[in-house]
Amino acid sequence: MKVVKLKCSVCGREFEAKFSGPHDLPPGFPFCSPRCKLIDLGRWLNEEYRISLPLPGAESLSEGERRLLGKALTAEDEEDEAL
Repeated sequence: MKVVKLKCSVCGREFEAKFSGPHDLPPGFPFCSPRCKLIDLGRWLNEEYRISLPLPGAESLSEGERRLLGKALTAEDEEDEAL
């Protein structure tokens, strides 16, 4: 069994994660508990987390890709305003 010390990204608590095999993750992993895992999910669902712009590698996008990305972001902003 492998024990790894981690810090929960939700509550900041330090905890030990115990792994007995490559496919056997501790409950709530990578958080300290299932509760913190649900809090993080709620933050994603409430759109509290966002991917920042500019995107890494955006300079390598073609002109057409930039236009599509711009349209998608504009449509998303309009949806947010409608709510």
